[in-house]
Amino acid sequence: MKFVKCISLFFALPLCLIGLGFCLGSGVFDFFYPGGIDRSNITKEIKTTGEKEIADGEVTKVQFRAASVDGEQVIDADTRFFVEETDLRRDTCVETEWELPDKYIGMNREEFLIAMEEYELSPPLSEMERGFVSLEVKSFSGEKVLIRMNYIYTAPTTSFYIMAEKHNIVVYCDDKKTLYMKTNIQLNSLPDELQQKIIAGMFVEDEKTLYYFLESYSS
Repeated sequence: MKFVKCISLFFALPLCLIGLGFCLGSGVFDFFYPGGIDRSNITKEIKTTGEKEIADGEVTKVQFRAASVDGEQVIDADTRFFVEETDLRRDTCVETEWELPDKYIGMNREEFLIAMEEYELSPPLSEMERGFVSLEVKSFSGEKVLIRMNYIYTAPTTSFYIMAEKHNIVVYCDDKKTLYMKTNIQLNSLPDELQQKIIAGMFVEDEKTLYYFLESYSS
């Protein structure tokens, strides 16, 4: 009989200790975390589709800024930048593709419009000397930006030089220093003999001859 009691105590004692430990553990947990934890709201997984579940069980989208976010167009390094230079006095317009300034990369439409307003209010001295009047943004997208720059050109004299810069035709006043106009005419699109004259600096005696040349070779 004593042997049976010893066996019973041998099994009962560990069970009592386990139960006591469980109760103490629950009590300590409740003491330090009285509110408990609702495990049903714990984040379950991070999805690879740009969404994740958060602690309250709702789903939120992870936004990534790209060339277009939720339909918003943004300028990036591949955006083409075109400028229409308009002479208000003579009612002429020449469109040219310019190199995109790095400071515009990452701008959306609203930010770019603000930047253009600031440019219009405080244009560079070189632009003021050319006769800059105003500008407007004609189109904006992640692929192409087009602005119109309005001038009342001021020329020290009535004669000009047609020259080449970065394979494009440009027009300078007779001092060969004051830029009068950029064009979208490619040097290699002209006859070889004419190319050589322009590379050396082709003198044009008056505005009538100049605009005849531009109209003849503009695409």
